[in-house]
Order: sequence, then structure tokens, then C-alpha cells
Amino acid sequence: MNQQHVIIMLSDSAPSSLLKNHYSIDRKFRKLWLERREDNYQYIPIEFSHDKNFLLKFIRRENCGRDFPKAISIFEQIPPSLQQDEDIFVEFFVSFCKQGKKLQDRLTEEMVVKLAKRYQFSDIIKIGSVKKELVKWINCRNVLLECVRNGDSEILSHVSQQLRKDRELMMEAVKNEPLSIKFADKSLQNDRELVFEAVKRNGRALEYTFSFRNDREIVITAVNTHPEILKYVNSNLQNDFELVMEAIKSQGSCIQYASTTLKKDRNIVMKSVTRYGAALQYLDDSLRNDREIVLQAVNQNGAALKYASNELKNDRELVMIAIQKNPEAYEFCSTELKHDKTLALLAISKNRFLTSLIPLSLQKDTEIQQHLYQSSPPNSNISSLYDPQRNIRMDGTNLGYLLNGQNRKNNLLLQIEAVKSNGFYVQYSKELFDIRMKEAYQNITLGNRVQYP
Repeated sequence: MNQQHVIIMLSDSAPSSLLKNHYSIDRKFRKLWLERREDNYQYIPIEFSHDKNFLLKFIRRENCGRDFPKAISIFEQIPPSLQQDEDIFVEFFVSFCKQGKKLQDRLTEEMVVKLAKRYQFSDIIKIGSVKKELVKWINCRNVLLECVRNGDSEILSHVSQQLRKDRELMMEAVKNEPLSIKFADKSLQNDRELVFEAVKRNGRALEYTFSFRNDREIVITAVNTHPEILKYVNSNLQNDFELVMEAIKSQGSCIQYASTTLKKDRNIVMKSVTRYGAALQYLDDSLRNDREIVLQAVNQNGAALKYASNELKNDRELVMIAIQKNPEAYEFCSTELKHDKTLALLAISKNRFLTSLIPLSLQKDTEIQQHLYQSSPPNSNISSLYDPQRNIRMDGTNLGYLLNGQNRKNNLLLQIEAVKSNGFYVQYSKELFDIRMKEAYQNITLGNRVQYP
């Protein structure tokens, strides 16, 4: 049988241009569908196998840099001409290393710079086979510049001391990650311009330098971005009213780093407890007994009552305000006020789980019991205390919360309710077994009965 070949030529004439346009649109939308598809395909459509941009998107989507088995399968589908392409090579680099390929001879500085843009070097060199390939490039200045521009400052922990003295490199590093100043040579950690550049981005950078902890301008700049750096500054600046106030405005707990003198300054103290009630714990005993200061603290956080003086813990009005702000403040009031029914009701109305803090004499109070019963879910342990039979019917395991061990064993009625509910029992007995079989299985015997100790 003779074979016939048909050749279709697309020209620019009006009729055939429609066909050409249709083919172009179809290809465009098929490509768009492939790029946005949700399923993971481990093959490259043949019509796109020479399309570099499509291949790069495809490879990145399939995570070929890290997924070794998938990478090898996909790489083999790429035409040889594109297998040699530097951008394609970079995408497969980590998988190549895992495969054990020797790549050092093929790597150029330009390619390694591209790798630095694509990956976080400090992460990938943790893979032993990758580190072997890249080790000679870790101290390449251009590669390092690309790493720090990419936010990978951790790579500086691997570089030579000579490069840690490179001012331009370290300046680029602190602009992208201020804390990278910790990797700089001591001489650069004493460079005021470099330190200022770091602390204005993140005040914590001052923690890694020692020469400027007494430099007021640098310290104020650091406090603006990281108030807790006040902990590390020189003592004379911890006694600087303006600087300490600036720190406390942002974070009230910073009063703990202020000088003893400023911890007694009423303006500083009031600003601190207004921002952070628990700052009361850092104050002098006399201030913890200052009603105005403690009132301000519990208004911010009722639980700050914990740090008030014993005298103020017995101040009914103040304690009530604290409980209204935070019911857990009830735990810190005086023993006398814990027996105050109004305060107890206020606390459990906001948090019924505080019942255990209420004195036993109040737990038996009819009004408190009724409140607990009405506010608790039907199958909760609290409501079970007041209608145990009903709640055990809903969930037999509630029996475990109701009575102590001996009482559970002796209360046959509740055990029967538990067994009927979901088979829960405290101690095996034939009677309970038979009740369960009748209730749940219409008296059908399920094999041999197991005797439990």
C-alpha cells in the first residue's frame, strides 16, 4: 500500500491566518492550563519540551531542586540542548548533588551566583554532598554578596575571617539582616556607622556589640526598634529618664531594666503599669502597697493583683475591679475575700473552671451550686456534680470524675448507668456485663466472657 504524506503550510493569507491564529490561541491556553494545574504531572508535554520559560516554571512547581527521584525522571525528558542550559542546571543542582554527580568542574562563578539567588546557601550546604560541591565557593566574595542580598546572613558563619573584615560585604549584610553583625570581625563591630545601620533596623543588634552601649544616640535608636535592648545598655543610660520612658512607652515590662532610682519614679511607674499591669512585680514593696498604682495595674490586667501587697489583696473594691478585668484574679485575693460570696459568684460567672478555688463552705451554697449547674454544659464535670445520674446517661465516662475510687465502686446505681451509656465500668462484674449485653446487644452473647481481675 502506497503511503501518502500531507504537508500543511500556514501562510499569511486571510483564510489560513485564521487557522494559524486558532493554533496560537489553543497553544497559549493549553500552556496556561498546564502551568496552573493542580495535579502533579511527572512528565513534560512534548509540545513544550523546547520552551525554556515553561520548563523553568514546570521544574520549580515540581520542586525538582529537592525531590531527587522526580528530578531525575524529569531531567531525562529535557532535550540535550537545554540540559546544558545554566538556568536549567541551577534548578536541578541539589538533586544532582544527591545523585552523587561530580559537578565542581562544571560550576562557574556566574552559575554559583545564580544558585545563591535560587537557594539559601546556609540551608543547602547542610546536605553533605552539596557542601562538597560548593565548599570552594563559600569564600567567593561575589557569591557571598548575592547570599546576603538574598537574606541569607547565616552563610557568614562559614566564611573566612578575612571576609568578615570586608566592610562593604558586612554593610550589605546588615542592611538585609541587621543581626548578621554578630558575624562581623571585632573591628567592624566597633565601626559606628555599621552599628548604627544595624540598630536602626533592629535594636537587638546592639546585643552583639560592646563599644556603643554608652552611646546615647545609638541606644535611643536601638530602643525605638527593640525596647528590651535596655537590658544591655550601660547603667548610666538605664538611669536616663527620657530613654527609659521611651522604652516603657513601647513595652511596660522594660521597667525591670531601669535603675533602682527610676523604678521609684512615679511617672515612670504609672506609665509602666498602664502598659503592662504585671510590671508591678518589678517595683519596690512600698509601691506595691500604693493603691493608685495597684489600681492602675489591675485595670490593665486583673491578674496583676498577684503582685500587690497583702493589705491591698484584702481591699474588696480593688479586688472586685481586678476580678471584673480578669476572673483569675480571684486566686490572688486574701483568704478572707475568697469567702465573699459576691466575689466568688463574680469569678465563676466569668470562668466556671475557677470553682476549685472557692472554699468548700461556699461550694455547698445553694445559689453558687445553682449558678454552676445552669452555666455548665449538660455533660460537663461541674454539672455532673449536681445531677450525676442524668450526665452519666449521656456519657458513662463522667463516672470517673464524680466520686473518689471507693465511692465509685460502692455506688452500683451510677455504675449501671455508666455501663448502659457506653460500657464504662470501674470494676468488672457478671451483673454489669449482663446489663450491658441486654442494653446494647439485645442479650446476644459475644463469645466467651472475659474475666477481669
